[in-house]
Amino acid sequence: MPVETAPLLGERVSQFVMIILAGVIGAKLADRFNLPKILPLLVSGYILGPEVLNLLNPESIGVNFEVLANLLIPLILFNEGMHIEINYLRAYRWQILALATIGVIITMAGLGFIAHLLLKIDLLPAFLLGAVLAATDPGAVISITRGLEVLRPGAITVVEAESAFNDATSIVLTSMLIGLALGSQFSVLSFVSEFARLFFGGMLIGFGVGLMSVELITRLGLTEHMDYLSIVVFFAAWVIAEMPPFRTSGVTSVVIAGIVMAAYMESRLTYFEWRRVIDIWEHIAFLSEVLIFLVLGSYISVAIVRSYLLEALVITAAMMLLARPLAVYASTINSDLTSKEKWFIAAVGARGAIPAAMAGLAVSSKVFEANRIFGITMTAVVISLVAVSLIAKPVSVRTLGVRRLSPWVEKYYEKIAKLHSYRHVLRELDAMYRDGAIDLVTYNLLRREYEARYRTLEEELGDIDEIPEIRELREEELKIIKRR
Repeated sequence: MPVETAPLLGERVSQFVMIILAGVIGAKLADRFNLPKILPLLVSGYILGPEVLNLLNPESIGVNFEVLANLLIPLILFNEGMHIEINYLRAYRWQILALATIGVIITMAGLGFIAHLLLKIDLLPAFLLGAVLAATDPGAVISITRGLEVLRPGAITVVEAESAFNDATSIVLTSMLIGLALGSQFSVLSFVSEFARLFFGGMLIGFGVGLMSVELITRLGLTEHMDYLSIVVFFAAWVIAEMPPFRTSGVTSVVIAGIVMAAYMESRLTYFEWRRVIDIWEHIAFLSEVLIFLVLGSYISVAIVRSYLLEALVITAAMMLLARPLAVYASTINSDLTSKEKWFIAAVGARGAIPAAMAGLAVSSKVFEANRIFGITMTAVVISLVAVSLIAKPVSVRTLGVRRLSPWVEKYYEKIAKLHSYRHVLRELDAMYRDGAIDLVTYNLLRREYEARYRTLEEELGDIDEIPEIRELREEELKIIKRR
């Protein structure tokens, strides 16, 4: 190894080690003090960054806002796509589409007018600020909503799916306004076609890559290596979408690819094979989240916060209390979502790395008021992350209800979990016998035992179905099935 490259490699290794340690310690502190994981990571990033200890330098390992938005967030979203409840996604598909399009435009317009009227920013830069902050950030939203144990999870699926898909609208609006600021002409047709290319093009590519990957892996008999091949599926969906000739939304593509892969592949794998896939992506998502929020924390500057704090507070308050609720209610006006569920969706729409990356694009394009837009955006992102992470849990309890309302409800979910586990065990037994791992006598003995346990559980679930709270849960599940 050349002598001059050794220090550079050593610095990169030390940066990665520091990031992993900070992530583990931050997650442990969050669990210990019952805090959202985002908060200790942001604080750690700030302390380790150039403002305090100057130990963390994300640029030295090639991590900047563009990497956060284009690579790390897609990694989180692919993992989340594998966990999205497909029934809720189908049930609320039109509301998600409306939130990702109409909702973003309403938020942009509301924030733009407020910035123009209250902050005295010229109209075009004000709308550019609104476009930058219009989309919720998937990395932030998913980090906040993960682990919220609620009785009605449909609203969580809506807000997570919205955050995965609304970046296309925000990117098109931001690019269009930057073009206008630099002298380009506005065209409704070009806006619609660009949005369709990013949004629907990404969906089509993700669906195609996911479906073809599942078929190829199954036909070639490679399902036992699905944990590693799932990484190939992710990069195929992302690269094909982002590269010529398509140049669509890689973010949208990987979400759809993750959903399709999980929907078709889980039933084709044994329980342990699918568990390995889930485990490897949980680790990837954890490291991605750690990087995102440590990097955001390292970019926090006291000088920027001091300069733009008042303006950022005005914009964040307008965003959380006015523009976001208005966008949610307008986009879900004909839906089955309750008022409480809509309030939850409005409350947890956090901003994060994607708005920061688009604000950086405005600076690099040298548009008028770009530095002010960047300063307000970065400060608003920090305020939004802290505020939403603190209120998410109490708001979810008030609006969606806690998961365990009574011992009967807890028992119901416990039996449902056991039922699924026995189903997986039976599938695993079939696979082991088919592969010659166990003999016929052992197979028959074990299968009879677990089939008996399975039938007993079904009978027990039938007995508690008449309890009012359980009946309400069952009725809600039936409503979801009817919406499919």
